[in-house]
Amino acid sequence: MKSISLFLIAFLYAGILCAQNNYEDVVYLKNGSIIHGMIIEQVPGVSIKIKTADRNVFVFKIEEVEKMTKEEIVKQDDKQSNAPAEKFDFDKVKTKGHINTLEIGGVFGIGQFRGFYTKDERYKADNNLKLFSLQEINSFKLNKKIAIGFGIGMEVGKVDGSKYINLNLPFFADFRIRPITKRFSPLFVEQIGFSMLPLYAGGTSEPLKIGALLNTKLGLNACIDSKTSVSLGLGYRFQHYSYQANIYYYYYTQGKKTTVHELYHFLSFFFTVQF
Repeated sequence: MKSISLFLIAFLYAGILCAQNNYEDVVYLKNGSIIHGMIIEQVPGVSIKIKTADRNVFVFKIEEVEKMTKEEIVKQDDKQSNAPAEKFDFDKVKTKGHINTLEIGGVFGIGQFRGFYTKDERYKADNNLKLFSLQEINSFKLNKKIAIGFGIGMEVGKVDGSKYINLNLPFFADFRIRPITKRFSPLFVEQIGFSMLPLYAGGTSEPLKIGALLNTKLGLNACIDSKTSVSLGLGYRFQHYSYQANIYYYYYTQGKKTTVHELYHFLSFFFTVQF
C-alpha cells in the first residue's frame, strides 16, 4: 500500500512538472509589445524582470505593464525572437560622431526676381526657374539634438519656356536641430553659404553667376533604428547672384563693364536619409 501511495505521489508530481513546463509567463506592455518567458523577479508596485527563452533578460517598470498572464507555450518552427522589437529605445540613438545625410528634392522660383547695377538702374522679371536638387551633407553630431556640418549640391532644371539647361552648384554650412528626443520629432535646418550658376539661360556663353544663399527648412524626422533616420519637409531659400556684364546706356556708346546684382526667392521640398 505504501509503495502504491509513493507511486501515485511521484506520478502526480511528474504531471505537475510537465504541466508547468508547457506554460510560460506572458507580459503585455502598454506600447503593444508582448514578452514571453519566465518572470524571475518581481518588486510589487515597482518593476518586473523577465527572462526569455533565448536567455535575454528585460526589466520593465510596472507603469509600462498592461497585464501579466501564464499561457500555454505555442511551438512554431519559425518562431521569431522574443525581444521587444516594437519598443523603440531612443537612448540607443547615436549621441556624438560623424553622420552622412543624402537629400533629394525640388526648388521652385516664386514671385519676381529683382536686379540692379546702379542705385537708380533697376529691373524685375518673373522667377520661373524650377530645379531638381541633390545634396550630400557631412555633419558632426554634438548631441542627440544638434548637428553641424558642410554640404554640397547639384541642382538642374530650366526656366519655363526656355530650351536651355540651368546648373546650380550650392556650397553651404548646415545646422540641424531635432528638439524632441522621441522616435518622431520636428526638424529645423538652416543652411548658409553661396552658390554658382555656371550654366543658365543662353548656355555657356553667359557670364558666371555667384552669390550668397540662405536656406531655412522645416520638416518631420523619424528614427528607423539607432543609426538611421528619414526626414520630409518644406523650405524657403533667399538667393543673391552677382556677375559682370557690359551695360550699354545708349546705342552709340561702348559697353561698360558693370557688376549686376540679382535677388531671388524660392520654395523647396526635400526628402533626406541620414545614416
